[in-house]
This record gives sequence, structure tokens and C-alpha cells, in this order.
Amino acid sequence: FGAAQGLSSPLFTLLMQKQGMSPGLIGLSAAMMPLGLILSASFVPAAVRLVGARNLAVGCSLIGALCFLGIGYLQNWLAWYVIRFIIGVVINPLYILGEVWALSL
Repeated sequence: FGAAQGLSSPLFTLLMQKQGMSPGLIGLSAAMMPLGLILSASFVPAAVRLVGARNLAVGCSLIGALCFLGIGYLQNWLAWYVIRFIIGVVINPLYILGEVWALSL
């Protein structure tokens, strides 16, 4: 969770600055990941019940990895908005499941 969120924010900012994007568009892009986190939070318990915690964690990890690979292939800032939102959605279950696991020890 920390690496996905902490490393991707500066990466996206630097890439978008390099492309000449305005600070406003860069800021809007930065809001996509937290928006994904907020909107997905209420769906995590249902997803755990549906597919199980382990399967959800593995699936979210794979989707997140594919998203990060997509960044390199898609040099389109609109696609990056969607990718950042998806990253927010898929790292949220990893964070929640990690916290639940740590608290159960």
C-alpha cells in the first residue's frame, strides 16, 4: 500500500511535468487515487465475503501491477487519470486486509 501510493505520486507528477501539463491538471490527477480509495472503501467487506480475503488480495495485487505496467505503455494523460483511480481502488483492499490481519495477531 505504502509503496503503491508513496512512490506513484511523485512519479506521476514528474512524468506529467515533463509532458508540460499544467499544475491544475497534475493536481486533478493526484486526486484520482484518493478518490478511488474513498469510493471503494464500502465495497471491500462485500468483496471479501464474495471471493475471500486471500483471493481479493492476490487479485488486487495483480491488477495493481498491471496498472503500473500500463503507465509505461500508455503515454496518455487521460488514461493515467483512470489508472490512478484504479490503483486507488485496488490498493484499498490491500490496506484494509493488512490492517485486519495485523490487528488479529
